[in-house]
Amino acid sequence: MTDILKKIETYKRREIAAAKVRMPLETLTRKAHDHDPPRGFVKAIEAKRETGHMALIAEIKKASPSKGLIRADFDPPALARAYESGGAACLRCSPMRPPFRAVSRSRRGKASNALALSSQGLFV
Repeated sequence: MTDILKKIETYKRREIAAAKVRMPLETLTRKAHDHDPPRGFVKAIEAKRETGHMALIAEIKKASPSKGLIRADFDPPALARAYESGGAACLRCSPMRPPFRAVSRSRRGKASNALALSSQGLFV
């Protein structure tokens, strides 16, 4: 497993360095302030718990770095709707391209009212 994590780290560090060149921090900060405020990931979990329900965070990913392809007929909007109707409080999307076979922003869309956390991986 360590080898897989090292590959992911190497890939993400290169991706982040390229992204910093394409969009400086000042530009990214300005764009972030121009967007709607966060929809309240934690609040969605707390709301489920307050009603006595389990606060499930469902994960949407096409592939796993260790197991490979999980689902060939991959339809993120349909999966999001299914997870939401099944009671998921929130969704987690794995957008890291090579290891997870990315869920593109356009495919995630607004297919569901469930809140989505896009976990990019953070490296300082």
